[in-house]
Amino acid sequence: MREAPTMTTTVQPKSKFLTVNNLRLHHLDWGNEKAPPLVLVHGYTGNAHSFDPLALRLRDRFHVVATDVRGHGDSAWSPDGNYGYTDYANDLDGVVAEMGLRRFVLVGTSMGDIIAMTYAGIHPEMLERLVINDIGPEQEPGSSRIT
Repeated sequence: MREAPTMTTTVQPKSKFLTVNNLRLHHLDWGNEKAPPLVLVHGYTGNAHSFDPLALRLRDRFHVVATDVRGHGDSAWSPDGNYGYTDYANDLDGVVAEMGLRRFVLVGTSMGDIIAMTYAGIHPEMLERLVINDIGPEQEPGSSRIT
């Protein structure tokens, strides 16, 4: 006689919202608040859930927070159309301040790398580590490459 398959329980993050720079910004909090904080910033086509597989692997060692930057995921769109890297970095600063995070690991991927590097340039004292993943070189406009 076969045993019935066992069900595994997958821990789900808490979906949270903060108002920062007059925008309602979303993030996923994977708990473990007593562990060192790890903040994740997604790329242009991503959102906070882009980091679910990574967060599942790291949540036992870190307090994992995955952000939705303005205009992405469940975060609000900018009513004035401001989507510069400094705007994103200022939003990130507001989120970590509201959460009371200090000396955290910041991980960016793709566009999130540029946001993370911008943040690091403004607030180096806040970072324990900066992890850059999957950023390409800046390219000239197509018309300038045609001879």
